[in-house]
Amino acid sequence: LDLSGDGSTILLATHTRDHVFDVATGTELFVTTTVSHDAHAINRDGTVFGRAGFNPIRAFVRTGATYQMVLDYVDSSLGFAVHTAADVSADGSTFVCAGYDANANARMRVFCWRLTATGSTLLWNFASDGSGQFQATPQAVSISDDGKYIAVGTWGTEFNDHDECLIFDRDVGGTPSATINTPGSVC
Repeated sequence: LDLSGDGSTILLATHTRDHVFDVATGTELFVTTTVSHDAHAINRDGTVFGRAGFNPIRAFVRTGATYQMVLDYVDSSLGFAVHTAADVSADGSTFVCAGYDANANARMRVFCWRLTATGSTLLWNFASDGSGQFQATPQAVSISDDGKYIAVGTWGTEFNDHDECLIFDRDVGGTPSATINTPGSVC
């Protein structure tokens, strides 16, 4: 469930579908397949939404009366990828998702894409192949309105392979520009 920043559009996820509705009229604008364990996000005016979860990772941009898929990505870097957090910048230019490996749960990935009306470009990814018994499960992704700054919050790992809060500059790449080490998980 995610409501656009201007309140015009709502993204609803069900067990097998993502539904996009016009809030004022209740009219369904778009529907696509999904899985029940998805991370979803819609931008400020409801023209861009993305979803992660199990593969594939997807993003859609509204052109005219319908949404077009501009991103269809399979994360093959993890044995059993489960992307648990995602966000779209308010301006719709940036989509970020973060996930972990259900087969080796201290392994984590963050992916950042630039979105346009006709496609997407993977700008960078961040990989942490941690160790220990605790999951590095990402719990939150938050992006600045213009997509430049990205924060990712995780549970961390048993042996502190990375800090629980990672802050990235989209234009610099997949190395955190700042981190915050907390005494526990970031939720």
